[in-house]
Amino acid sequence: MAITTKDIVDFIWSPACNAAARQEIVQALNSQRKIASSQASRKFERGDDVEFTSKYGQKVAGVVTKVNRMSIHVTSTSGTKWRVSPQFLKLTIE
Repeated sequence: MAITTKDIVDFIWSPACNAAARQEIVQALNSQRKIASSQASRKFERGDDVEFTSKYGQKVAGVVTKVNRMSIHVTSTSGTKWRVSPQFLKLTIE
């Protein structure tokens, strides 16, 4: 049986989990998130054509202008500049 995020959250807020254990769990989750983001950003290079869905639900297409460990800078075809988490980007072939 796999451990879900809900299981972790329930444990963190249970009386069985003390503050030190809670802090350790949070640090481990943050570390894992940073590793995943860093690995995802390695898939992209400056000049790549990408697309993503904005928080408003619209598809946005653009070009990668800068690659950071935690975010990718994208300039959309309309000229709008976005800073996007690499997990939300998808390479497009044009």
